[in-house]
Parts: sequence; structure tokens; C-alpha cells
Amino acid sequence: MLQGMVSAVKKNKNRRLWKKSGKSLAVPVFPDDMKENAAIKNFSQNVFNDAGDIVFTLSTSFDITSLNLEFEKKTGWTSDEWTGKSFYSLICEEDRPFAKKRFKCIANESDSSPFELKIITKSDDSIAMEIVVSNNTSYGKTSGYLGIARDITARRKIETSEKKFESRLSTMIDTIPDIIYQLDCSGNITFINKAVMN
Repeated sequence: MLQGMVSAVKKNKNRRLWKKSGKSLAVPVFPDDMKENAAIKNFSQNVFNDAGDIVFTLSTSFDITSLNLEFEKKTGWTSDEWTGKSFYSLICEEDRPFAKKRFKCIANESDSSPFELKIITKSDDSIAMEIVVSNNTSYGKTSGYLGIARDITARRKIETSEKKFESRLSTMIDTIPDIIYQLDCSGNITFINKAVMN
């Protein structure tokens, strides 16, 4: 908040002088604090860039303000190509109405549970993402949003293959003329094919 009002900064041994409209405000700055803040900032930057998931920040109007290196690996886009653009433009068209509803809930702080969206890659493919977004607050007001997006494309492909296999297997079992059934440990029938009806 003070940054916008500062016109000049002068350093003194154990204090920093902020000049604001001709008045000086002395703010104590200790060397150890400066080292600790630099270490925290460096650690945060490393976590941001080394994460195996896409980490992003959005403005209050859902424009992209930052993207980590994983974004480029997953999508083929550079962060510069998307910084400042609407996050909605990155989402596959069929998922945009759902995304707008979810982001409205996030803005109202009524739902911060994970959700799934498909995003567009530079090669015009899509990636299924599981996304978690939370509000960044400053002085009790939302100043933007922090999000993490995990690529679940492979998981969704496996689930789709399993469903297709189960469907084919079920069709095949139902066409066998013999009765096929399955029992649980208590001897209860948990599955029986259609041959029992003939």
C-alpha cells in the first residue's frame, strides 16, 4: 500500500526513510530481516517454478498475472503469451460456462473445492486439468487468486478405457447362453448374466 505513495527511498544504517508528500516516515529495517525475506522470496520462487503442476495467479477480473514453468511444458505456450489475457480464453469453449459459474462461486468464497476443466494447448489439443483456486486477500479484501492445475489427461484416458472394457465384457457375458454368476463371501449373488431369464 505504501509503495504507491513512495517518491524516494533513502537508506540509513538501521532504518529506511520513505518520503511521502514531503514527510518522512522512518521504518526500521534490520539486516537479518532483509536476509530472511530474501530467503523466503527465493524459496517461494523455487517452489513456484519447480512444482510438477501448473501454478498460476489471476487478477480479480480473472486475467492471468503469472504462470510457472510447468505451464510451458504442459501447453507449449510461454507465460508471456498468456500473461495479461483472460483465463477463460485458455479454457476449451465447451467448459467455459461451467468455469464462469465456478469462478463466481470462488469470488463469493462459497466453494473452493477442486473442479475439472479442459485447457487448450498451442498444438490445438486439450488437456484435462483438476484445478484448485483460492482467494488471495490483502487487508481483508480479495486482491486476486492463486491456482494449481494438475494434468489428469492420462487418468481420464485410463478410466475411459476401463469403462469401454467393462461394457464390452458385460455385453460378451450377457450373450453367453450359460448362466454365469458371482457370489460374495457370504454366498449372496452379486452378479448374474441374462441367460438366467431364458
